[in-house]
Amino acid sequence: MKAFRLILLIGFSGALVSLGCESSRPRIVASPRAHDSSFQSSSLQRMMNYRVLLPANYDQNTLRYPVLYLLHGGGGDSSDWTTETHIAEDTDRLSLIIVMPDGGPWSWYANSPMQPQNRFEDYIVYDLIPEIDRKYRTINAREGRAIGGASMGGYGAVKFGLKYPNLFVFTASFDGSLDAADPEFAVGSDLTHDLLEAFGPAGSESRSSNDLFILVEKQPAQELPYFFMACGTQDPLLESTQKFIKLLQRRKIAHNYMESSGGHNWNTSDHQLPMMLGELAHHVELTPKPDVIPVPGLRKQQPPSSTRKIALPATSKLRLSIEDDGSPSIEAVC
Repeated sequence: MKAFRLILLIGFSGALVSLGCESSRPRIVASPRAHDSSFQSSSLQRMMNYRVLLPANYDQNTLRYPVLYLLHGGGGDSSDWTTETHIAEDTDRLSLIIVMPDGGPWSWYANSPMQPQNRFEDYIVYDLIPEIDRKYRTINAREGRAIGGASMGGYGAVKFGLKYPNLFVFTASFDGSLDAADPEFAVGSDLTHDLLEAFGPAGSESRSSNDLFILVEKQPAQELPYFFMACGTQDPLLESTQKFIKLLQRRKIAHNYMESSGGHNWNTSDHQLPMMLGELAHHVELTPKPDVIPVPGLRKQQPPSSTRKIALPATSKLRLSIEDDGSPSIEAVC
């Protein structure tokens, strides 16, 4: 059993919730809801792959569904979220389309100033989203679209939320490399060349246009999506994440911040998923689901800066469900 501790900070106007439990998630199995596809990206001038998780009853109705885009981390591909996390299991009863695109090994989801053929930002915004809206029954509006990612993908998701607030109502970052565009980030490491290709030289316009700490100061707070931010307490990116959270707080940008025991790895992100999905259900419409045993008081709004601790059995796991009134609940499974 692996120790697991959650701390959830609900933005500048919410509550601090602390959960402590021992948790070991079951083995990840292939989901019959997963479908692989590819399309020609005009921005990249090549075929690009993506994986989709469709709602279980997608073929039995004509409904339209909200979409969650999940971006993988550096060195990954479109299969990572379904092979490294329980995203399929966690969403098997949710009326939600999940799209996991191939973002290249180290693209940083940026339009490279050094390699003009690598326009990965345009690929996501101008190619992938229209492709998904054409091919699937999506809610083709800001209110029906969310984006999230891990590590490099967490950086990308936050950037898209800041630069394209008209496209996304909700943004999530798991252990995001939020200061990736800072010239001091990963200096002297194996990433130096890839970062230079993605963002250009220090002091360039391409650097500043991809710097989250600059972008967050530019947009009116009320126009931005809701941000769910999570980081492991042993993650080397924790300090930069906390610095970014202070900016969100100072600018009064609506957000959730969660710290959980763990390092910079998929296991940490996997444990954070149910909490993210619970927050997502506040911002996009997810079909109500039966058989819910909510953790008492977890989803209730608390006064600003208040604290609520919930004691769970040492062998508890957390599972997301949706109540009949549409509100999300976290189920303690012993």
